[in-house]
Amino acid sequence: MGLIKSMRTQTAVYFAPDGYDGFGELSYSDGVEVPCRWESESQRFIDGQGEEQVSTALVYVDRDLELGGLLWEGELADAPIRPAENKDTFPIRQFTILPKLKVKTKTANNTLRTAIL
Repeated sequence: MGLIKSMRTQTAVYFAPDGYDGFGELSYSDGVEVPCRWESESQRFIDGQGEEQVSTALVYVDRDLELGGLLWEGELADAPIRPAENKDTFPIRQFTILPKLKVKTKTANNTLRTAIL
């Protein structure tokens, strides 16, 4: 087992953005359990508008996630019914993909995917 895969020993629930509801509010798809490593730490980053922001957490995941999606630390069976209203659910404000050197094909085991919350 590679280092990237072995570091994902926790679980998060991902809610993908799914359009807008009748009130103009962003709605989300049903949650999906995602293996991860959740690190609650503040880190400066530049958002899509070029503004400096400070993260709430860095979450290393095994798949691509969309900006604006939500992440909640825990298992699907315990996930909030209304994730956007839960104080422990955080929006993905930046997402980075860093493949290992000399990799011909990106896979979950050889690519570091980081959601910045």
